[in-house]
Amino acid sequence: MHRRTLLLAGACGACIPALGRAAPAGTLSRPLFLHGPVTIIIWSDPQPHLEMLHRPAARAALRNLERLAARAGAPDEAVRLLAAAIVPPSAGGERWRVELPTLAQLQVADVPRPKIGGTFDVLGTWTSPVTGTPTVTARVLFFEGRAYVLPPATS
Repeated sequence: MHRRTLLLAGACGACIPALGRAAPAGTLSRPLFLHGPVTIIIWSDPQPHLEMLHRPAARAALRNLERLAARAGAPDEAVRLLAAAIVPPSAGGERWRVELPTLAQLQVADVPRPKIGGTFDVLGTWTSPVTGTPTVTARVLFFEGRAYVLPPATS
């Protein structure tokens, strides 16, 4: 019985460094800002999502998005999230999975379907990787010159 407990503790301890590699330091509690082209779109329930190549944007781009969010009538929460957001480092195009709310919730938020290859900005929270790909749950989407504040994703 003690051996089983020891093996379980060892397995849990081995997972902690892997979690550290999956999430950049300090990103677990702060919102993430991703910028880049869309590569894959799964626009169907139960879990719509897309994948994008993250190409880090300059901090000036975040300030421009803060102004866009304010002009678009986005809630103050979205503007505060943008101000606190960090841009994860990337070496020229790391693939990220962006989880979205259900299609019904996307329709209520009036979010159009993005196009593959289109530039896309996402503000969201880091979540555990689904398929080994770094994953973020979208809170605010920026594309086609608009800001879309999303309801929380449901499982």
